[in-house]
Amino acid sequence: LVIGPGGVFTLNAKHHPRGRVWVGGNVVMVNGTRHPDVRNSRFEAQRASKLLSAATGIGVTVQGLVVPVGASSFTVKQQPEAVHVVNRSRLVQYLASREPVLNAAAVAHILGCARLGSTWRAAGSRAPSR
Repeated sequence: LVIGPGGVFTLNAKHHPRGRVWVGGNVVMVNGTRHPDVRNSRFEAQRASKLLSAATGIGVTVQGLVVPVGASSFTVKQQPEAVHVVNRSRLVQYLASREPVLNAAAVAHILGCARLGSTWRAAGSRAPSR
């Protein structure tokens, strides 16, 4: 989870040593095999949005990011809907380039709630792994 002026992001890192990663809309292929990374990232972002919104009392939009790590090639023909796929080497640049959507008070409030275990133990939910 990344929280800053540019927004709130779930990061779904995927290690693909020397793999060939190709992204076309909602499809991520690694060495020619389809992976459910976009679907999983979308679910994680929606879940985080719901739980953080409940904990903070404000509507918190969360953007899902899939971050391939260790790939020998990385090709994006089209970004997925509601999720962004960003190569690890460009992650910091991507996050830093986001237009500010949260002020300092909102960042502090969301971060404070995100740090509480009770935020992630809402009815029927599992705490995120650390």
